[in-house]
Amino acid sequence: MYRTFFLALVYAVVSCAASAELLVGGKPPELRLEGESGGLLDGSAWPSPSLIGRVHLLMYVDPDQ
Repeated sequence: MYRTFFLALVYAVVSCAASAELLVGGKPPELRLEGESGGLLDGSAWPSPSLIGRVHLLMYVDPDQ
C-alpha cells in the first residue's frame, strides 16, 4: 500500500514539474492575482505584464511570526 502511494506521489510530482518547464529565453505565461489570491491596493487585479521593464522587490512577512 505504501509503495503504491509513494509511486503515485512521485508520478504526480514529476508530471507537474514537466508541465511547468520554462525554456531559457522563453516567455512565462501571464499571471493575474485577484480576489482572495491577492491584487493591488485599490482592489483591482494585479497582472504580471506590469513587471516588464521594471525592477521590483517583493517581500512576504508571515503575520503569525
